Amino acid sequence: MRNPLDVIPSHCTLMNTTSHSFVPKEKYHEDLPEYWQWFIETQCRSMKLFFERNHKNAAQTIPTYFVRYEDLLTDPVRVLTELFQFLFDVPSLAGTVLEA
Repeated sequence: MRNPLDVIPSHCTLMNTTSHSFVPKEKYHEDLPEYWQWFIETQCRSMKLFFERNHKNAAQTIPTYFVRYEDLLTDPVRVLTELFQFLFDVPSLAGTVLEA
């Protein structure tokens, strides 16, 4: 999962440039405020529906572990340790090849 505050501007650029690396000259919020407002509202509705469906349909019936990308960047050892504990259904990675 990603923080919506990071995802929305990134997705807006991708949708308008078809590039993950291109940096547009325009600042959407300043140069195109009506478009920016529309885009934010549309994305927020879509994300809300996606997460509601995901939580209701998948996470309630299938063991699910959510990882925030930002947490992975700031504290990868902790996040990956917790993820592998979940995947292997163990309280600790001590004594395994994955031990930090």
